[in-house]
Amino acid sequence: PPQGAPAPKKRAAPKRKKRAQSAQRKKPKRPCKKRQGLHRAKARMPSRQPMQRRTEKKQSRYAESAARRSAKLRRRILGIAVPLACVCLLLFSFLALRAKEVIVENMTYYQAADLVKTCGIHKNQFLPFLNRTALSETITTKFPYIRKASISYALPGKIIINTTEDVPGFYTVIHDEYFLISTNLRVLGRFESKDELPAGAKELRTSKISYAVVGYQLKFFEGTYTDYLLQILEALSASELNDSLTLIDA
Repeated sequence: PPQGAPAPKKRAAPKRKKRAQSAQRKKPKRPCKKRQGLHRAKARMPSRQPMQRRTEKKQSRYAESAARRSAKLRRRILGIAVPLACVCLLLFSFLALRAKEVIVENMTYYQAADLVKTCGIHKNQFLPFLNRTALSETITTKFPYIRKASISYALPGKIIINTTEDVPGFYTVIHDEYFLISTNLRVLGRFESKDELPAGAKELRTSKISYAVVGYQLKFFEGTYTDYLLQILEALSASELNDSLTLIDA
């Protein structure tokens, strides 16, 4: 520039805009595609409650199928076990409940073979069908010395007859017949002659007799006389004079 002329003014440099303004003018950032896909997948996923329902349904179906299988197995087992048990029961009853042996206990006045034959007991008889009450009555009726007979079973195939016998102690005369009487006034026999009576039997004279049948107790016209006579006989049997007595008049 020429001398004396004023110096030209320098232009001021343009001021830089603040970062805040420039940041405001920037375009907004687009979201990441990966994140968008992740959000969409989360939106498509079902909630936890329907999943629990599905698992519960599956478990209930499995439990029902297992119960059906176990019930079917039980039916098969029962179908095999029941016929097998019936066969075993029939076999056991045929072998163990058939009469093979008759045992008679505490009998001295009769033979066991005669008792078995008279009562109609035979081998291979089915034990549960044996009428023990009727058999006991038959024994005491047909065998007067036997006062009581109890019948029991013992497996396999045994019939046990336990007898209680009366002891002949007295005799009485009714219409010229001799009736043998036990110590409890049961009639044990009826004889036409005194010689047929067993040795040691004492003569017994009593009140009027209304009933005298072999195998049964004597009955008298007086109702209380039976108890009175039994007391006298019991007292005499316990006394020292019993062995020397030959006649009892009561």
